Amino acid sequence: MKEIIIDGDKIESKSEVHEIFVKELDFPDYYGNNLDALADCLDELNTPVTIRYINRERMKMKFGRFATVLSSVIKLAAKHNPKITYYESK
Repeated sequence: MKEIIIDGDKIESKSEVHEIFVKELDFPDYYGNNLDALADCLDELNTPVTIRYINRERMKMKFGRFATVLSSVIKLAAKHNPKITYYESK
């Protein structure tokens, strides 16, 4: 099983979040690098993965609403796709 860590202390740009998912989950070339595309790709994911979103409050300080919506997108994907396990910490 793959594990992806989104660490709000280490992420320096919104595009870096997308790069992590593209690299770790082999998203298609046409991936749109936005949260809608992330939601679509996570919903269709067939590979088991654990996603850990840590230091979310730090992300929120850096990127505002993006950090909150990112959390919601991943939570919803984990609810709909049993291949995704999601953990979050402030």
